[in-house]
Order: sequence, then C-alpha cells, then structure tokens
Amino acid sequence: MKARWVLPISAPPISPGAVLVADGRIAAVGPVGAIESSHPSLDLGNAVLLPGLVNVHSHLECSLLRGFGDDLELFPWVRRLTALKYTVMEPADFEVASLLGAAELLRAGVTCTADCSDNGLAVLRGLAVSGLRGRVYQEVFGPSAADVPASLAGLAAKLDLLQTERPAGRVDVGISPHAPYTVCAELFGACAELGRARGMPLAVHIAESPAEVSLIRDGAGPIAEAMAARELPWSARGTSPVRYLRDLGLLDLAETLQLIHCVHIDDDDVDAMAAARVGIAHCPRSNAKLGNGVFPAAALADARLRLGIGTDSSASNNALSVLEELRFTALLQRAVERTPHASSAAALLELATLGGARCLGLESAIGSIDPGKQADLAAFSLDGPEHVPCPDPAGALVFGPAPGPAALTMVGGRVLCRDGRVASFDIPALLDDARARAARLIARF
Repeated sequence: MKARWVLPISAPPISPGAVLVADGRIAAVGPVGAIESSHPSLDLGNAVLLPGLVNVHSHLECSLLRGFGDDLELFPWVRRLTALKYTVMEPADFEVASLLGAAELLRAGVTCTADCSDNGLAVLRGLAVSGLRGRVYQEVFGPSAADVPASLAGLAAKLDLLQTERPAGRVDVGISPHAPYTVCAELFGACAELGRARGMPLAVHIAESPAEVSLIRDGAGPIAEAMAARELPWSARGTSPVRYLRDLGLLDLAETLQLIHCVHIDDDDVDAMAAARVGIAHCPRSNAKLGNGVFPAAALADARLRLGIGTDSSASNNALSVLEELRFTALLQRAVERTPHASSAAALLELATLGGARCLGLESAIGSIDPGKQADLAAFSLDGPEHVPCPDPAGALVFGPAPGPAALTMVGGRVLCRDGRVASFDIPALLDDARARAARLIARF
C-alpha cells in the first residue's frame, strides 16, 4: 500500500512512501518507486501511514458508563461506578460494552490495547471478535488479609478461562491487583508469586491521586476515612506509593510490571522505577478530568523509562482516541514547562507506537514499520481544508484538528477498519443494543 507519507517511527519519514505486506507481516518499506513498481496495491492517497497506535491502558468493560461521573472527584466517581457495575449492570452489558469499546479503538487507529477489567472474559471476547491485538489484565480485589484466599481462588478460575479462550498469538493474559487502597499487602505478594508461576505480567494503578499519597504515607485523608468506616485495617507506611510497592517486592518483577498513572511521584520514585525498568502507562486526560494532577513527563523522559500512552476508560475520559491524548499531552506539558520544546510531535508519536510496544514488552513484534514485524498499521487522511498546508505530517496528527476516523486500521495484515467502517461488527445493530442498555443505566442513574 502507498500513501503521501509513511512514518516508520524507527526511521525518517518517507514521502511518498509504500509498505509491502506479506503473510501478515511487513515485507518491505520505502519510497513508492522502490516498492510499488512491481507490487501494485492500495493507494491511501493524501494520508499518513504509520504503525498502529498502542493504547497501554483501557477499561473496555466501562464503555457503557461514558458520562456517568463527569464532575466527580476520583473516589466519589469510583463509588458511583462500583454501584453501577455491581448492582445495575448485567453480564451481557459488559460484553456489549467491550464490543463498543473495541469498535471505538479501531476507528481511532488503535491496533493494540492493554486492558484492566474485572470482567476480563467479556473484554477478551470483544478483542477476539474485533481482531484487535491486546493484553487482558484480569483485575483482582481484596483490601483485607481475610479476603486473600477467596480473591486468589476467584482470580485463578478467571485466568483459567481467559487462557482457554484467548486468540493465541494475538491476545495474552495478565494480572491486575487493582490499587493499594483495594488490595492488601498480602494479596499483592500472592499476585506477584502467581504471576511468576504462570509467566504472566502484572499491572497496578499507583500514585494516581493526592488522597492515595495521604493514605499510604500518613494513614490519613478521605480513603483512610472510608477504610476506617468499613473497618478495614490500615497503618501509615511513611513512604510514597511507588516505594510502598518496592518495599513489597513488586518492583522486582521489573519488565513484567506495568505501573498505571504515576502522577504523584518524586525523584526517588523515578530512580526506583528506572532501576527496575518497569513500564509506565500515562493517562493524561483521565488524570486531568478527575482533577488528579499533571504527570511529570519531563522527569520521566529524562530517566528514559518505558513509557506509553493510555486512554483509561470511557467513564473517566469519554473517548478512546490515542491521538487526542497526544494533543492534550503536548499542549499541557508545554504549558506546564513553559517552553515549546517540551513534547515534540515526533516524540509523542513514538510514545504512542514504539513506546507503547516497549511498555508492554512487545517491541520486537509491533510499534514500528520494519521488515519482519507484524503488519499492524494505521492511516489517517489529511484531505480536508484544516490540514492545508501540511509541512510536517507528525505535527498535523498531533497539533492539527482530529483527522476523523482512521482511513485504515490493520492488524496482522488484516484490514479491520476502512474509512471509519469497522469490518467485524454490524455497527448499527451494536449501537442500537448499546443505546438500549445505556437507557436502563441512565434510568437508574
């Protein structure tokens, strides 16, 4: 296929460029004349062709909860979502939510997502039907040591089902002990051991809010008060959330551990994460919307950490567009740092492709347009008046208006979305079903 621009990420842009795909992999990339002369194929026209976008953190099970907590702080928001998920939503709702989220990702040019959900099987089935590549981190909860046996038994049963149903070679499985305010120290340790035993990566929400910092460091604040009201044991650790995980031995998991959010961290935390080479999921718009703060991108970039971009859920962000995350990141970081040199368009596109692949330990297979890698590709048209002139295609994608649904989304050489039309779904029927289910939720809202 050819396009006005090809952005391999691992090499300079090519214009006009072409990519040859064979047997689901990238066979060649280069100027049109060198590739296309003997291999005529799809002409994407005035478009940017780049590696498929990698979303390193989502909650597809929450895709029917968009807009249910738009003006709430984190913990009132958590309580509202928890009530809806566990007292109103039905099993089939989570399946439809996962399909809805998968369709949205494909229309946004995302080819791989790392999802944390309690209803992991519903998400896995959504990924299987959609054709997306991904990882399903099965969430587990247990704030008291007394919860550990039951939590582990439930987790093991869910992991067995996920392993049985996963599309091998395209979706893998991990474990997500949710966060330090929902998972006790004993359960964190047990999850780490289970991850080692099963060869599964772990993901943890950490250092997301000031309230979490107060809980772990001082044993005070709104989370501590809520735990006391539920008679859940907790004592101040006198340290940061990240170093609390280090003290529990979780950072020893190194490259098989992903830390999500990491908004409230200091230099010692950065050093600990860099030494361990953990992956970090940056979710800028979710952090901002819930009033949790601004991710210290400059400090982490200097530390050369394995950093990727995540959207978080539709319930905390309202959109699953990685390109929108990049635009927000660029503008926010430039405002905070007070320099236009923070967060260049090219660096951000790398963060959303090869950086995301590194964060998930998948960089040998995806993230750049290199021969031998999986043919996971995305293309965006720049045909509209809002993209004229266009001296820099990376800048057009990051700083310009959203280019609309992807002109092409391809996973493993299979076209899953073309000009916004998702091949694997009956979108009108899916939307009708989703709206009917959402109406029931809204009636209880």
